[in-house]
Amino acid sequence: MIKFKTGYNSDNYTSYIHCQEYSFEFVSTYPRKTDVLVFFTKITNIIEKHFNTKIRFCRLDREITFKKTFEDHVLQRGIVPERTALDTSEQNSGSKRARGVLVVKSRSLSIEANLLTELWPEAIKAGGYIKN
Repeated sequence: MIKFKTGYNSDNYTSYIHCQEYSFEFVSTYPRKTDVLVFFTKITNIIEKHFNTKIRFCRLDREITFKKTFEDHVLQRGIVPERTALDTSEQNSGSKRARGVLVVKSRSLSIEANLLTELWPEAIKAGGYIKN
């Protein structure tokens, strides 16, 4: 989850999910941090239906805002949550790198197109679309 300045559509946060099996990325923006559960549910439904597969586990960084709520949600769906250990940046390096690539792509798109900074929600989604 990445926090940005409030966008033109009142969005403040963006999240992305990277499917390692199919190298596919899902990106969404939303106004409240708690909306991440809606995004996660929507994406897991898409992955399970579109790719006709069951998600077995998800790797998570140390985001602990909704630790109990999120873990209950994924366990209920039969997904095993794997959290990175504290002070082990190596375990989280792939996620950090993917996040950095997404942010750089969206900023490059914004600069090249002379977009207002308030349009970051569209640029970040376009960055994810291009990556796929």
